[in-house]
Amino acid sequence: MDHITDKLPRLAARRIPVLLVGGDRDPSLGPMKMMRRKIPGSRLIVLSPATHFANRDQPAAWNDAVLGFLARVDRAARGHRGPRA
Repeated sequence: MDHITDKLPRLAARRIPVLLVGGDRDPSLGPMKMMRRKIPGSRLIVLSPATHFANRDQPAAWNDAVLGFLARVDRAARGHRGPRA
């Protein structure tokens, strides 16, 4: 995961919503936990039982996690900009 973790300082400096979703048996879980600690305001959701392909292993839970995150981001954005027409 060096190709991702090497870019963490630049990513952490941006103020954008970040969601990390992985499985409890995902070999990338360690780097994802580290990314969660280093990116302010990021969120990590670990699905179980799931592998690196959590979206295939737990499709309903993965969809719920992503759609919930997007809804929160949308509500926050609307709060800053006002309602959309």
